Amino acid sequence: MKDFLALKASAGSGKTFALSVRYIALVLRGENINEIIALTFTKKAANEMKERIITTFLDLQNKKDELDKLCKELSLSQDEVIKRRDEKLDRFLQSELKIYTFDAFFSGILKKFSQNLGLSPDYSVQDSLQDLAWKKFVKEASKDQKLLSELALMMIISSQKEASFSQTLAKFYESFGGELKDSGASYPDDSKVRAAQKEINEHIALQNGASDTAKKTFKEQNLFELFKNKVFERESLDYRTFSKIYTSELDELFVKLKEAAKEYILEVERYRLSGFSKLLNVYKYSNLELNKEINALSFADINKLVFKLLVENFDKDVLYFRLDGRINHLLIDEFQDTNVIQYEIILPIITEIVSGYGQNGLGSFFYVGDTKQSIYKFRGGKKELFDKLGEKFEQILVENLPSN
Repeated sequence: MKDFLALKASAGSGKTFALSVRYIALVLRGENINEIIALTFTKKAANEMKERIITTFLDLQNKKDELDKLCKELSLSQDEVIKRRDEKLDRFLQSELKIYTFDAFFSGILKKFSQNLGLSPDYSVQDSLQDLAWKKFVKEASKDQKLLSELALMMIISSQKEASFSQTLAKFYESFGGELKDSGASYPDDSKVRAAQKEINEHIALQNGASDTAKKTFKEQNLFELFKNKVFERESLDYRTFSKIYTSELDELFVKLKEAAKEYILEVERYRLSGFSKLLNVYKYSNLELNKEINALSFADINKLVFKLLVENFDKDVLYFRLDGRINHLLIDEFQDTNVIQYEIILPIITEIVSGYGQNGLGSFFYVGDTKQSIYKFRGGKKELFDKLGEKFEQILVENLPSN
């Protein structure tokens, strides 16, 4: 059996079959069931995986395809595989199969470290606390008139309504955890771009034969709406709209406007990031206070806290002690749906297995997924991570799983 294996598989090609056979092969090989972790994305998938493994293990003699695959993986005859199954049966039935969703696995880790983080170990988990977090944030911001003005200004400059802005702030918090540094950028100055806009408009207005479309092209007073005009994608104004009035001077004014616009947009982005960093600090504080007040965490909160534990302060000995056992074997289903923060959280564990224990023949890592699709794009699923992991570790063999 290949210790480090990635399977690229399309829909209906037998991903669950491959993972369940892999799990059983580890058990029959004599691996400690307590050291095998299997991860997937939904409770339904986790339950189906567990049921598939149990029923296959118990009825192995009647599962021809699985039995044949196990014979190949373990280089044993059918009788030898069944004999091993019988020898491992009592231990298998007495063991708890550690098959989890990512969210459940991370939550389980966090509960082991909850007191270290000032959390009650009996906290509840909710899909989202965004609405409550926003209300708490606004309440905190209201205590500081300067901060409240900053919030209003940021909403104006980003042209977002309250609901949209709250979502943007929540996404920044989920991505950066309130760790963005304040660059100290000042409010963007639009004088250069306004002057360039005025100059090109006056030039066009003085030209005989200028069409109404040409006269309106750069008239928009809202700069962000102005910059959405596809004319800014052009290298030159030498096209039909301006054909009757086109000169090299017009192009020079156009280039001047584009350069001023680019500079202004960069100033706006710097200011937005600076403003967000200030607001994020308050949002982060508000979110943590909310967690303590209602004794609840969202999955995003859990991910960030576990990220700090496993990525920023990874101590494998402490982790495995708290988890009551080492993770020597990791299996991941539908890997293409893994998002960046999930990837970063499990990476230290994968690295420990592949680069450390794997060299001594003690560990294994297996993941399977369809790189052509990610059904969880809405929650940040990145199918590119499948290939990135294979490229990071040369020990991992990447194979294609044939379609059924």
